[in-house]
Amino acid sequence: MALPAHPWTLFLIDDHPVVGAGFELAALRSTLFDWVGEAPNLSAATSRLDETEPDVLILDLVINDTIGVPSISECRATWPKTHVVVFSSMPAELYAQACIAAGALTYCAKSDSPRQVLADVAEALQGVIKPYAPPTALRNQSLSHLLQSIDLTPREIDLLPFLAKGRSAAEIAEYFGKSTKTISAQRDTIRRKLGCRSTREMTALLSQLLAQRP
Repeated sequence: MALPAHPWTLFLIDDHPVVGAGFELAALRSTLFDWVGEAPNLSAATSRLDETEPDVLILDLVINDTIGVPSISECRATWPKTHVVVFSSMPAELYAQACIAAGALTYCAKSDSPRQVLADVAEALQGVIKPYAPPTALRNQSLSHLLQSIDLTPREIDLLPFLAKGRSAAEIAEYFGKSTKTISAQRDTIRRKLGCRSTREMTALLSQLLAQRP
């Protein structure tokens, strides 16, 4: 692999300080990257990103129990010179393609060490991209992994089969003996946690996931 003319600058958005310490150490030990900082979320990172406009932004996909696929395109639009690398515990076969379609350079797993992630990022910057399985390759455990990662409440989990079938808030409310307003609020919370931009997108995602269950 050819070395860059100068080290790539690196910024991290992740809400776990230990993760930041690991990446900072890995960057300091690397000849390919210069560490320029970290923040727990995108709002806190904005001013620093405006100042540095780093070559690489490593972005945790799940922050505050919300899957932030839309944040990728937001970052690309705001800082067009910055490559966004998604770093997540969410299954790649479920989210990698959506993230790359939103503008991410590549998708890295949290099971990998910061040193390995930086090696993968360096390869991606050189044009070597990992292949990812299509969404139809989802397995049953993807749903349980998803529910654990975004911390849905038991009441929210109860709504998933109804939402996957496209049931209206009024229909669900009648079944559970709740108000339509309450169900609508819970539905919107689930949609935000899943990182979906619309109810239709959420329905399609849940339908696909629940179809994998025996």
